[in-house]
Amino acid sequence: MRLLLKVSRPRFWFYLFGPYIVGLAAGVTDRAHLLDWRYLLLGLYFLLPANLLVYGVNDIFDYETDRLNPKKAEYEALVAPDSRRRLFYWIMGLNLPFIVLAAGLFDARTFAALQTFIFLSIFYSSPPLRAKTKPFLDSAFNILYVIAATFPLLFQSRVSVHDGLVSIRRSFRDDELRAAFHAAGMPRVAVRRVFPYRLLAIAPVEEPAEGA
Repeated sequence: MRLLLKVSRPRFWFYLFGPYIVGLAAGVTDRAHLLDWRYLLLGLYFLLPANLLVYGVNDIFDYETDRLNPKKAEYEALVAPDSRRRLFYWIMGLNLPFIVLAAGLFDARTFAALQTFIFLSIFYSSPPLRAKTKPFLDSAFNILYVIAATFPLLFQSRVSVHDGLVSIRRSFRDDELRAAFHAAGMPRVAVRRVFPYRLLAIAPVEEPAEGA
């Protein structure tokens, strides 16, 4: 476990976990969503498993240069050739269960984002692409850190309905939304702001007439 922690670079975990938290703050429509176990599962993934994937693959394919790097003998781990297979199994063991769970828990867009993240994480360092050695691809593949922020935004749909309440992501002010409903002939729709910066449109539920 000590080797896994050193390879995963805990001091760099925030590079993935930080964007995820930013995306979570922008994506939730209510405080209760912060306790949704699926968000917690994603958050856990962007700690050890995702970082072990990014940096572990890097260390597997960078031995020849890493052995000349002094910091590998100080606060990072030098993955020798005879340790590669064991590290590979740990990377697979920590990432595959999440991938399988994600396939059943999240929609197609969120799962596609996960597949993109895994592809970029692997082929940034791994042949045949080994993007880190190619100037343009090196920059393009670094978008993987931004992808972490998109998961909560994709997972939380743009318009969500809960118990008759429609939550709409803010793209205008309260009074603008009220005016839009009035213009649409729905003056009875109420608008209020909810955590953290969402507008909630509440429409009265009409009871069906008797005999209808």
